[in-house]
Amino acid sequence: MEAVRESVQRLPEAYQEEVGSEDLRQSELEAQIAQCDAVIKTGQELLADMQAHPVGQRSQERISAMKDSLSLVQGARQELQDKLDKLLAFNARSPQIFEGLSALEKALETGRSQAKGAWQADSQTFVIPSDLSWARTIDDLQFAKVYQVSRPDGMSEQDYQVYLSTLHDQVKGFEADGWTKKAIREGYLSAVAVGYDSRQDIPLLQQLAAFYEEARTFGSGIFQKMWGIDLKKAGEKSDRAQALLQIAMSYSGMPEGDLDGSAEQTQGILAHLSKDLAPDARFWDSFSKAVQVAYPGDALSSAGGNETLKRQVHQFRYVISAQQAQWVRDNYRKGEMTDEEALAAYLADKDAKNNIFEKLGLNDFDYDLTESSRLHNKTAVNPDTDEVEYPGGIYSSNFKLVMKFHTEFIIGSDGQFLNEIDPEKDYQFNERGVVNGASFNYADSNDELHNQLDVKTVSLWDPEYRVNTIHIGEDNESYQYESPTRPQYRDNTSGQFSYGNISSFDNVQKEIENFKELIREYGD
Repeated sequence: MEAVRESVQRLPEAYQEEVGSEDLRQSELEAQIAQCDAVIKTGQELLADMQAHPVGQRSQERISAMKDSLSLVQGARQELQDKLDKLLAFNARSPQIFEGLSALEKALETGRSQAKGAWQADSQTFVIPSDLSWARTIDDLQFAKVYQVSRPDGMSEQDYQVYLSTLHDQVKGFEADGWTKKAIREGYLSAVAVGYDSRQDIPLLQQLAAFYEEARTFGSGIFQKMWGIDLKKAGEKSDRAQALLQIAMSYSGMPEGDLDGSAEQTQGILAHLSKDLAPDARFWDSFSKAVQVAYPGDALSSAGGNETLKRQVHQFRYVISAQQAQWVRDNYRKGEMTDEEALAAYLADKDAKNNIFEKLGLNDFDYDLTESSRLHNKTAVNPDTDEVEYPGGIYSSNFKLVMKFHTEFIIGSDGQFLNEIDPEKDYQFNERGVVNGASFNYADSNDELHNQLDVKTVSLWDPEYRVNTIHIGEDNESYQYESPTRPQYRDNTSGQFSYGNISSFDNVQKEIENFKELIREYGD
């Protein structure tokens, strides 16, 4: 009875919300619209005759007055049509207000029947029935009320019960993951309501499973919608932002321990990330914002708190950079192209789009080659031989490219991406990437926040395989790869950080100029 009372109460409320406070009848509105149409038709005929045969000096005034009169009638006609449209729309939707009442009635009747038969007089006990599906039906209908779930057009009552039950189970999963009701309702359930199509040959459960899988894919469209809602709701509350990051780490398959640097593990993690998530996606700003809110000041670069999450969030920078490099490979690398050539093709494509957007007053597709590459040109000196050692045994001038500072690519002299993890190679065959690779930046610019979120975190939360690779020698403590100081990087034309009597900086600049030319070639 409670459900019936609520539905009855909801009917006039919904009418006032969707139609208005007037008492409207379809037949009366249609008659008034027809009357307006007749007046408009007669007026248009008179106006045409007046314009074709003007009479007297004030003919233009009469024509103007006729136009004004027609405009008034046409406006009144449109208002009537709007009211009729709202009324018809409400009539079509109003049965949904009483949706589920028949199923609720059946469930309650079953429950009452079972309750009567459950009492065993001879043993003075209640025997719990084996079939309690009626209780699940009531639970599902309550869920529909709380989350405002309606039956899709064309769906049978039987399918609707399956639809409700499946969505209810999915929502329980989202709630357990940590999403708010608002994110679930406005992010996930709204996407299902819009995207579900009963006319497709795809079975109901298969369609719902596809929606659920997309929502649990890091960076997918539905995931981004839910993320945006909860990030806004989090405001500046670090605990709420950390809860969001916990969801992200779970959905992306991040291990609770260190990354192991294997291609197999990297492939497995990247499989949890959306293949449509481009390096210049605005979502990366949103994700970085969550990290900034979750870890203000030196929170991420200090021990304590949830250290497992801190380690995951730090090492996820390497995952993001690997995903972005692989996205370029998957979308732009053709045949025998190098990574550098694929990146140039991508940026040439971006340049073409940029020209269009800049003409529209937008400038959201730029990349930057001016950020320092100093930290990505580490070398070592063997203390026993005084010889310079290069990661992977190969000299390379590595240059950096960033997008909105967050996204970062490092490209070696041989045209290959350098990343700490790579889905195409194990870390044992990727020393150059492990030592000098790219890492996504959570800060918005090269400032103190960058130091706290992206630099100091390395000494605390880096994976063991990378620490051991950077430190050389049997005990991994003899000597290590190190970055040049700023003077060593820019000015030294001899010594550890130079090559061919040219400073590391100048060698990097040559690589950058060659890369710019490559972009121009792909843009022609």
